[in-house]
Parts: sequence; C-alpha cells; structure tokens
Amino acid sequence: MNLNTAMRAVVSGPLLGLALISGCGGGGETVGSESAALVQPEASTPASVDPTGEATADSDTAAAKPEDQLTNGNFTLGMSHWATRNAVLAPSPLRPGKQLLAVDGAATQNIATGRLVAGSSYTLRVMARVVSAGAPAQVSMRFRRPSGNELVRSHAVTVGTSSYFRAYRIDFTAPPYADMAEVVVTAGGARVLVDSASLTPREPIAQTEPVLTQAGS
Repeated sequence: MNLNTAMRAVVSGPLLGLALISGCGGGGETVGSESAALVQPEASTPASVDPTGEATADSDTAAAKPEDQLTNGNFTLGMSHWATRNAVLAPSPLRPGKQLLAVDGAATQNIATGRLVAGSSYTLRVMARVVSAGAPAQVSMRFRRPSGNELVRSHAVTVGTSSYFRAYRIDFTAPPYADMAEVVVTAGGARVLVDSASLTPREPIAQTEPVLTQAGS
C-alpha cells in the first residue's frame, strides 16, 4: 500500500445521505457538492452539535470573523501547537488540499496566556466524527489552577460514531483561572477525525443561577 492509498484509508467510510449547508469553514470556505454529503448539522444545546456547521477560518479570511484564540485549528501547520498521543495527519475530505488530524489517543492545545479573559464568554467549535463503532470520543474545554496544576473546571461534549462530520460546540464563560486553559480531544476506543477547530469570543452567556462567589472556581 503506497502512502496516498494509506492516507485515503484514514478518512474512508460509507456516506448515508446528503446534508445541505452553506459552508463548514466559518471563514468563507464553502462545502462543495461532493463534500456536502460528509457533513450533518443537527439541533444544538450549549454543549452539543452545532447547527450552523461552522468550524474555523483560514488565515486569509479570519479578519472577517471574531479573533480565533486557537492556533493552527485547521492543521495548516501540521501538528504544530498540538500535543498529541497516537495521532496522524490525513487529507481532509471537507477542504480539498487541506489536512485533518486523526486521533487514536489524544490531542491537546494549551491556550496562550492572556487570550481568554475571566468572566468573558466564548464558543469552542470542532468539526469531527468517530469513524467506527466503539466508545465515543470527547472534546473538552478545561481550566486548571496554577498551584499544583489542579483541574478546576471542565466543559465537555461527546462525539459519537457517525458516517458524517458534525460541528460540535461548547459555549462557556471563562473562570478566574483563564490563563491555564486547554482544549482536549480524547478518543474513546475508535479513531476520531478532527477536521477543524476554533475558539472565538461571543456575547455574554445569561446567568441562570446566582453565584455567591467565584473563589476556587
């Protein structure tokens, strides 16, 4: 098996239908007719599948969108800025000529200090799918305490087995320890394909319950 054949095998899978969407790049990259059948937007909750189908923008179109707090979310720089375990690059079926990250273990990006502001709200979007039956994968937005690297808050969404790529999202408000934030993709037993990811500011999230103090949150 040559290299091209091996890389195509990473993203191969049955196509069960057609989803009509205007784009999956969030920055002007339009899904072509051949790629549209690979994407299935669905109804969302604050941490679930994103009905907009938005993921992230390439550098040449990012100026029209809110500033992305992730670096190399489209993997144009390979695996740079991502700490990976059992992960490889493969061609993206959604963005011809581009690449995605195929994760059998985990992939983590530590958000640069100062990019997230405590008390401000953000949206994490990840275009992904699990390629075969097995335990679901998980996308997490995590925050740690400087002292002892203790995990103090985690927002997560489950990525299940699917013949389609889906745009998952997590809406959250950054806690006091916003300088120790990380985005983590964890495979649960089957390979998860991450086509793109973005982390952008959004309007404030309405507080539904009173918070007496943010100490230790």
